[in-house]
Formats: sequence, structure tokens, C-alpha cells
Amino acid sequence: MPRLTNADYLNQRKKLRADWFNHGGSAFSRIPSRQQLELHDYFAITQPLFEAEVLAHRKTISREQPSLPQRAGRAYRQVEPFLDHTEQRVAGPTRGGHVVAHAVRRPYLDSGELSRIIIKMIAADAKKRRKD
Repeated sequence: MPRLTNADYLNQRKKLRADWFNHGGSAFSRIPSRQQLELHDYFAITQPLFEAEVLAHRKTISREQPSLPQRAGRAYRQVEPFLDHTEQRVAGPTRGGHVVAHAVRRPYLDSGELSRIIIKMIAADAKKRRKD
């Protein structure tokens, strides 16, 4: 397998970022959590970096984790078919009423979102206690 050129790396990162920011990471939900994190680590998808910074990140992370480029490459090959959002993908009927849910892993803890959830839980609990 030929090595990934800088141009190919930047193009793949662009596609991953487009999915993450424009489609809520829907393609990421098709691969396991570990592979999602490998893509985030290698491509720095959520980080707003200039091309030179992205390439510097690639060089650094590849030196720190020599197997990461290969693992991220495998993950990218699995997620790539789902990066094309030209046609709507709708789940068909299932047998036995089973529903399949796919998770999207965030690369870092979103403390703001976590705080909002906790506040909502506390408010709901307080409201319930007032009724009782």
C-alpha cells in the first residue's frame, strides 16, 4: 500500500471534517468507538488548524504513535463509503422489531454540554420532589 501523501491526508481530513461538522459525524457512527478516536487523533478533525499546522500535527503524532497512521488508515477505509452524503440513507424495516443504534464518540469531554445535562437533571429532580 503506498504511503499517504500530504495532499491525500489533507483531502481525507477535509472529508472527515465535513462529515463531523455538517452531518453530525454520521459516518463515524458506522465504525467502533476506538476507531473513531484513532481518526480524531490522527486527523485532528475538531481542531481548527491551518494546513501547515495540520501537517506538523501529522508529523508529531506519527512520531509519538508510530502505528497510528496505519490504524487510522484502516478506520478511514471503513468510514469512507459513508462520507458521501449525496443520497439519503434511511433504515429499512427490521425483523423482530429490533432497532440498531450507532454511537458517535466525541474526541474530548464537552464540559459545557455535560453541565447543561446535569442542570436539567437537577431541575427535573427538584420539580419531581415538589410534586411529591
